[in-house]
Amino acid sequence: MAFDRKQWQQRFSERLGGWRARMREASVPSLYGFLTAMALWPVAEAVQHREWAALAALGGVTAGVGSNLLANVIQKWQDEADGAQQVAAQLAENSDLRAEVEAVLEELDAARKAQAALPADEREWFVSTLQQELAQLAGSKESYTATVIGEGAIAQGAGSTALGAGAVQVHGNVYGNIITGNSNVVDKSQPGSGSGNATTGDNRLGADAQKRLREKIVRYFSVEELKTLCFDLGIPYQNLGGEGHEAKVRELLAYGERQGMIDSLVAACRDQRPHVDW
Repeated sequence: MAFDRKQWQQRFSERLGGWRARMREASVPSLYGFLTAMALWPVAEAVQHREWAALAALGGVTAGVGSNLLANVIQKWQDEADGAQQVAAQLAENSDLRAEVEAVLEELDAARKAQAALPADEREWFVSTLQQELAQLAGSKESYTATVIGEGAIAQGAGSTALGAGAVQVHGNVYGNIITGNSNVVDKSQPGSGSGNATTGDNRLGADAQKRLREKIVRYFSVEELKTLCFDLGIPYQNLGGEGHEAKVRELLAYGERQGMIDSLVAACRDQRPHVDW
């Protein structure tokens, strides 16, 4: 049978057992580099055995990125450990390569599965280490210069927000009247009071942002994992309306907006799925 994505998933799953011990034995310093090599080694190994269909499977995953770097990179690896050492250095220097790797890790759901394969007392280490390495990689991306002519704003860097003229940004639960820069008054009342149309702060998402968040939660959280996510946030899953997984996620976002919990929800998703761009 020709190598395809299904075989790739299966061979990757077979490598999850004892992966932390292999990382230690190989003295690989980068968690992200080892995770990348572990995800790609089934393809590299297949290519070494002249299973050329593996390259087609890889290309199918990275096609949307617009580059084809990994296919050449993995053919130079001797084994998983060697691949981890090589790719860790290359990821810091090449944003296109990082984009291809991100597509592969998402396809395999690699971060979640690797974390689940760890003992419970190492899972927090996994999340914090991966987040730290991803932040460092983000900081190594190419710089740019932007110029604003007339009224406008620029947001640069993780967590930054651009505000237009007269705008006010609100984080957290703030209730009462908010006076904006142009002297308009926004009434932001307590949740459930029947009033309050503010779209500032963490109560509301734009239509596009809400759609992206909903799709990512549906993709990266199973029904049981969604229940756990709700439990951790103190949200009564059983009271969410809708039938089926996607409907539950939709109602969770609506609930989060009503209760001013969108920021908390996104933070919880980021903690549990650190490889996803939330």
